[in-house]
Amino acid sequence: MTSNLGRLPITVTVIVKNEAARLPKMLEKVAPWAARIIVVDSGSTDDTLAIARRYGAEAHVRDWTGYGQQKQFAESLATTNWVLNLDADEVLNRKCVAHLHELFATAAPEPPCSAYRLNCRLAFPFEDEPRALAPDNSPIRLYRRDSAGFRPSPV
Repeated sequence: MTSNLGRLPITVTVIVKNEAARLPKMLEKVAPWAARIIVVDSGSTDDTLAIARRYGAEAHVRDWTGYGQQKQFAESLATTNWVLNLDADEVLNRKCVAHLHELFATAAPEPPCSAYRLNCRLAFPFEDEPRALAPDNSPIRLYRRDSAGFRPSPV
């Protein structure tokens, strides 16, 4: 990423291993506006690292120590107050990106809450879009790193 003009004060974090097929779609949606993108790779043998770097992400290699510990390591590399934690197969739609821009544009000096849930709809393997009646959930994905974060749980 060469310029922070129009970028949100958010570090996007993602932990990966052999996600070359899925990572580009996710990165396409966050690269234009994220202040930083941190990718923590646990030993990919495909083009995951090269793809991450192509989108301007900072790629770090770290042996797998467990889900929570990998997520915590990625969080520790963030330098913005806000972290958006995503998985490689989680793609933000335009509406979600617009809400993020609105949240940071109207909040003075920062958004009023310490954490926000994102509505997620499940797309089954090998499908680009969720089915009409796909289950959804609302995990906390955007949070202030001084107020929330992952536990060191192995799963």
